Amino acid sequence: MRAGLESPLRSETPPSMDASPIATPRAPLSAAIASRAVGLWILAGCALKAFVGTPGDLPAILRSLPLPIGTTFALVLGIEAFVGIAMLLRPGRAWPLATLVLFAFIGVLTTQVVAGAKSCGCFGSKIQVPPWAMLAIDLTMLALLFVSRPWRLAHGGRGDLVAVVLALAAAIALPTLVDREAVAGAPASAVAGLRKWASLDVTTWKGKKVTDLDLAKWVDLSTAHDGVWYLYRDSCQICALCLQNVAVNERGEREVTLIRIGETGEAAAHQEVHMLPTGPFVHRIELPSTVDWSVTAPTRVVVEGGVVTSAKQGIDPDDCP
Repeated sequence: MRAGLESPLRSETPPSMDASPIATPRAPLSAAIASRAVGLWILAGCALKAFVGTPGDLPAILRSLPLPIGTTFALVLGIEAFVGIAMLLRPGRAWPLATLVLFAFIGVLTTQVVAGAKSCGCFGSKIQVPPWAMLAIDLTMLALLFVSRPWRLAHGGRGDLVAVVLALAAAIALPTLVDREAVAGAPASAVAGLRKWASLDVTTWKGKKVTDLDLAKWVDLSTAHDGVWYLYRDSCQICALCLQNVAVNERGEREVTLIRIGETGEAAAHQEVHMLPTGPFVHRIELPSTVDWSVTAPTRVVVEGGVVTSAKQGIDPDDCP
C-alpha cells in the first residue's frame, strides 16, 4: 500500500531547465536568408560610413544633436554594427532591433526628401544616392523583414548570449579600429591608407574668442582680423555664387577673411570658384588638404573685437555679403 501511495508522487519529473533554443514552428530556409539579407544591408551601410564616410556626411538631424560630432558618428557606427551582426547571427532574436533601425532610417530619409537633399549621405560623400531612392530601398527591406517572419527562427538559450557578446564586441571595436579623426600636428596617415577627417563645429562658435575656436587648432588666429569671414570650397557652386557677390559688392568698408577648405582628388579638380574679392581689405587663410573637412560650405562668420558674434553654415548666395 505504501508503495502504491508513494509512486504517483515520486514519478513526477521536474520541468526541463536546459537552455535549448525556441523555434516553433520550424521556419523555412527562405525566412533565414531574407532576414539575414536585412542584416547584411545594415552592415553594408555601416562599413561604407566607417571606411569612406565622415561625420560631415551624416544627415543634418544627426549633426544637430547636442553631442560632439565625432561621438555621434561613433554611436551611429556602433549601433548599426551591433544590429547588423546580431541579425546575421540570431535574426529570430534581433529582428525587433532591425525593425527599429529601419524605421529610424525611413524617418531620417523622409526629412531629407522633404528638404530636397541631393544625397542621403548613407554611404559617405563619395557615393551619391538620392534620399528618395534610399527611402524606397529601406521600405523594401522593412517589407522583406516582415514577410520573412523572422520571429519563427531560433531564439533563446546560449545562442542569444553568443550573438549578443559578438555583436557588442563588434560595436565597440569598429569605431575604435577605423577611427580616422585627424589631430592637428599629427601625421595624416589613416587606416588602410584612407584619408582622415576633421570637424569644425561652427554651431558653437558664437560668443567665443577667435583664439578659442576649434579652427585655431589648425591655423594661427592670433592675428585674425575683425569683419566677415567666409569658409568655402573650390568645388562648391553655391560658394562660387556667394564669393562672386562679395567680389562685386564689397568696397573695403570692412575686413574680409576668406578661409579656403582644402580639397584633393575629384573635388579639387571640379573648380567652381573663379571670382574672389581682391584688395588690401581681403585676407586669406588655407585649411590643409591632407584631411577631409567636416563643415558645411559656404559658412559666414562675423567677428567683432576678436569675438564671434554670428556664425551660420550653408548660407544662400543672397547672404553674401
